[in-house]
Amino acid sequence: MEIASPRHNFDHPDRGLECEEALQNAFTRAIENATTAFIDLEHILAEISDDATRAGWERQEIIQAVLELGRLYMLKVKAPRHQGRSLSLASQQSRQSRATLEAYW
Repeated sequence: MEIASPRHNFDHPDRGLECEEALQNAFTRAIENATTAFIDLEHILAEISDDATRAGWERQEIIQAVLELGRLYMLKVKAPRHQGRSLSLASQQSRQSRATLEAYW
């Protein structure tokens, strides 16, 4: 799987979101190729972790990105009125939500 390398330093505030975007296609592919009716994030993590590490991502940020992509996927599945929305749109909304929270704190 081709996973993009990080463009930002480890301490950059957008690095987590960048990791999510880099792993999004691999995550989606893993969901599509799943042989079970449920989302096994541990299996997905194992499936994409080596490629993500080779691309330059740290283990902890890979885990956090997979968890966030799983959360976004579940929001997409549970909200039938939003079925046509992509994970990248959900990721953009997540970015906006995080920015709002950061501005608040």
